[in-house]
Amino acid sequence: MIRIFWYKDSRLQDRNLRKAIRLQVTEKILKNQLGLSNEQTLTINRHERGKPYLPAHPGLHFNQSDSGEWMVIGTASSEIGIDIEKIRPRPYDALLNRWFLPEERLAVEAVQRKQPEKSLTEFIRLWTCKESILKYIGCGLGAELQQHPVLFETDAESRQRIPYGEYQGRRLAFYSRILSAQGHGGKSITYAPAHAATGDFILSLCFEATQPCPEIQETFLPGTFLEQ
Repeated sequence: MIRIFWYKDSRLQDRNLRKAIRLQVTEKILKNQLGLSNEQTLTINRHERGKPYLPAHPGLHFNQSDSGEWMVIGTASSEIGIDIEKIRPRPYDALLNRWFLPEERLAVEAVQRKQPEKSLTEFIRLWTCKESILKYIGCGLGAELQQHPVLFETDAESRQRIPYGEYQGRRLAFYSRILSAQGHGGKSITYAPAHAATGDFILSLCFEATQPCPEIQETFLPGTFLEQ
């Protein structure tokens, strides 16, 4: 099972507080997953390129991301990568032309033709997919954005273009969600450009594609989570 934990805290928007809040939430979630008490020590190390891991608990993998007042943490028994971004206006054309491959640009351009007002949403979704691949691998942004592309195939029944990735002979899948800025933090919906608006958040989770597909469970943590 892959578990996704959503946590909302206005203090995450304060650069001076963000790092400490992220660490507190991450440690508490991981201790809960491992059956450790709050008083027990949990060591989090980082691989050479910065990806965090648990040296004493190799069977539990995790990854986290934050944007605005929201952060998400994913846990699983195998490697995962997760990214969340807030939909806000940005000059994405330059980024699209510089860092994205032709096949990736086609995904955004297809939305531009049919729903031009939603092309920004599709770009941000694609960006979160690319970031989640790099976080799955454990490498940073930059030139590697082009080295690990988001690929696409057409679903035989729906005729929709389904994104996927590849790494070291493994096929990677994406789980993408939208969290409405107008909601109260208790529900996310399956990604589709028409479902998102400026101010909403888009999440993408990257994991190894297997048969059967792993169960993915989402949990919204209460605002009092750190006090419990």
